[in-house]
Amino acid sequence: MMFETDCPKVNEAWELAVKTVRYNIRDSILAAGADYGGEWTRDVAINTWNGTDLFIPEVMERSLWHVTDGRRTVGHQYWDKIIWVQGAYYHYLLTRDTNFLKEAYICSRNTMKQLETVAYDPSYGLFTGPSVFNDGISAFEEPIYDASKPDLSGVMRHNTQNIKCLSTNCVYYMAYRALNEMHRILGETEHVEYAGKAETLKENIRRNFFSPRGKLYYAIDEQGGVHKHQEALGNAFAILSGIVTPLEGHLTLIRNETTEYGVPSITPTFKRFSKERPGRHNRLIWPFVNAFYAEAALVTGDWDIFEHEFRAMAALALDEDNGNYNFYEIFDPETGKPEGGNQAGRAVWHSRRHQTWSATGYMTMVCQGICGLRPNPDGIEIRPYLPRGINRLSIKGLKFGKMTLDIDLQGQGYRIVDFRVDGRKSANHFIAADETGRRHIEIRLDRPRFP
Repeated sequence: MMFETDCPKVNEAWELAVKTVRYNIRDSILAAGADYGGEWTRDVAINTWNGTDLFIPEVMERSLWHVTDGRRTVGHQYWDKIIWVQGAYYHYLLTRDTNFLKEAYICSRNTMKQLETVAYDPSYGLFTGPSVFNDGISAFEEPIYDASKPDLSGVMRHNTQNIKCLSTNCVYYMAYRALNEMHRILGETEHVEYAGKAETLKENIRRNFFSPRGKLYYAIDEQGGVHKHQEALGNAFAILSGIVTPLEGHLTLIRNETTEYGVPSITPTFKRFSKERPGRHNRLIWPFVNAFYAEAALVTGDWDIFEHEFRAMAALALDEDNGNYNFYEIFDPETGKPEGGNQAGRAVWHSRRHQTWSATGYMTMVCQGICGLRPNPDGIEIRPYLPRGINRLSIKGLKFGKMTLDIDLQGQGYRIVDFRVDGRKSANHFIAADETGRRHIEIRLDRPRFP
């Protein structure tokens, strides 16, 4: 694989991200990071969703099955394990492996049936449990956080069993939609209601988490109280999934709080934390979250937000002055230094080194953000965006189905003025899934000029 732009810092950050991913392939499984194993369902699913199948599809297939129970159901922490369905569907979209899809559909279907039984609250029409990836109690304010248990850091040891969260319910919505597509692609004859369930869940998410003023709320506690914090991952998922429209998403993003180093995971600071003692899952930078947030900004047309997140992530990873030069797990939004934060009674947590989803987050900003690769059941649509400071990008050797894609971008902005495949002009900016061989895609871009 070859990658090059006319911006040295982008090239350097890309090389570091690729090295991080390669470093974390252990026993043919993509582990979560240098200080973690490969056992986290959410990490495997998100890394797959971040497009690692463009580079290492065999590794990602093994990794996806590694976190299941005998390929029959998805394993590990119950509330966000349904994100595996989105990862598996994305694996199919990039590999076109129908045999994998058949097994993944069975595993996904069984897991959804299981969770509909144990994690669904019919009074709200929402799924229960903590927010995606937030397995520490620092992700929640009182009364979800039980102040009488100050030394218990694990999220399930507090009042979290019956809460409802934005990001988690967005993931269920995406899982229903993915299941519906899997069912359709495979030609299954069994009658299912995935599409209807998705639409009902979408309505309930909007009713409970989306305010008339365009703000997306974070959580609903066990007493029915609405926690109106800004959850960056939930905001991103609501936009990327279409739960809110691009215009609604735009009005939300431009009002959200951000920092010099990007949007914090959950903000504002909970009352038991501070700048001097930050919460691990509260107002800190988790780079994989920022990658989804940046991609959402492209959906809403907020190019400046994408560019800010893209530059900030590279700056954090390459910051040798702070001892970084590393895609760490978490960073401080005030200083840019690696920061593990606090949970409850434990004073010191570390930001782990060489975190895989931080690196793949940067890679997806390039591949699915700048290169604009948008896989769908029929092929791959290409909607690139060249940020300011990058006038040329070339990436070669991407794997898609039975093809190898070489992409050359030139210009600025998002308006396509010339699109060629193997030297021939094309008007539809699309590569069909059933093509084979090597395809050379050349795209020239320009910023639209307004009077």
